[in-house]
Amino acid sequence: MRLRDIADSPCGIRHSIETLPVSSGFSMSCLLDTPLMDSKDDILEEYAAIRRYLPFSDKDNASVLGLLRHRLSQLKDIRRTITDLKNNTPLDDISFFEIKSLAILVTGVADILLSQSMEEDGLCLEDMEHVLSVLDPDGLKSLSFHVYNSYSEELSDIRRRMAGVTDPQIREGLLLEEMRMEDEIRKELQDTLLPFGDSMMKALIELAHIDILVAKGAQIREQSLCFPELYDGGKMSFTSMFHPEIKSLLEKDGKEFTDIDLSFDHLPTVIIGANMGGKTVVLKTVALCQYLMQSAMGIPAGKAVMDTVDRIFLISGDAQNIRSGLSSFAAEMKSIDEAFRACTDPGCRMLVLVDEPARSTNPVEGTALVEALLDIMCRDNVFLLITTHYNLSHIQCRRLKVKGYENGKMNYRLGSAPLGTVPMEAMRVAEEIGISPQWIGEAKKILNDEKQIRN
Repeated sequence: MRLRDIADSPCGIRHSIETLPVSSGFSMSCLLDTPLMDSKDDILEEYAAIRRYLPFSDKDNASVLGLLRHRLSQLKDIRRTITDLKNNTPLDDISFFEIKSLAILVTGVADILLSQSMEEDGLCLEDMEHVLSVLDPDGLKSLSFHVYNSYSEELSDIRRRMAGVTDPQIREGLLLEEMRMEDEIRKELQDTLLPFGDSMMKALIELAHIDILVAKGAQIREQSLCFPELYDGGKMSFTSMFHPEIKSLLEKDGKEFTDIDLSFDHLPTVIIGANMGGKTVVLKTVALCQYLMQSAMGIPAGKAVMDTVDRIFLISGDAQNIRSGLSSFAAEMKSIDEAFRACTDPGCRMLVLVDEPARSTNPVEGTALVEALLDIMCRDNVFLLITTHYNLSHIQCRRLKVKGYENGKMNYRLGSAPLGTVPMEAMRVAEEIGISPQWIGEAKKILNDEKQIRN
């Protein structure tokens, strides 16, 4: 699965992609086409590379960063041209111009890296000096190309003669001879450059990678993200976790996002709490963090300890319903069933996040479905987090509760919840948001009557 494939996930990763300050469209395309990584070694190697580029984001390196980004903004996708070169498809002047521009860009970026001692860390680019010397025989490094006089004294002589000829027939003959010689020179240039085709392609991809690394480092600094610690023991832990997009929107309205501390392992975790308590946001943020980690991007938390997975399921009734065209219950059940069928393969490591499963059915059957889900998905290859309003009393799981209203406002942080605890805050929330006192009063009366009957 590529980053492009999950860009519209309801977890909100599109915001993280769009706020990544890459300098060229080609770099962004390369990023989107990058598969999610499941190898810890590959992820750690990418994070190590980002760390080496972090100094570019320091305030005292602003001018260097600006120059580097300016250079990288000139990066174009010329993979088709390089492929034509390698396949011996005749190149025209535009193709040679694209290759020359790449060579100039590579040497310019290499100079910046060298000035920052980056090449000492093994981040050197492919050597394109010979390619540049072939396409820039006069050493001017101008962003243009034509078949220069320097390539042939005979060609230079013909062009001088053409400048002084007024006879149309003679001029036409010289023009045809000029075109013949230019074609011969282009063929010679292509033959000379052919052995460097692989190096050109590698240099092109390396430039895009550098652009991405610089952008990832800048985003980590700008959004106060962290580098995760990768853990092999089946553990996930987040300190001061936040959702970047929601946090940004709240800050624009002068509000604050409440950071969340959360940890879980292969024992299913259930989150309960009042409506509007941020339970859905927690699930979305965990999914977002997982996608970001397996894309080697910064994690929105003060600290994160994470494990890799092979598949990520974020199941929210409304989102599933919109995409499938089924009823809420049917779409949700099919999505959960897909996750269940996948989890039966012990080699498939999974993160499953389900927002209020079976919410749209009656509470008796709903509770049974949720308890069965927790039971059968309590596996060593599955991280399972769900939110619910049901009273789950017959299953082993870790229970967390949104703290709820405190001192007249919602506290979104999570705390432990004892067995059998269910949120009884709907009335208080309804009152806080200004629901009709007559409606709330009648509901409270019904609750009291039912309580007296049970007692």
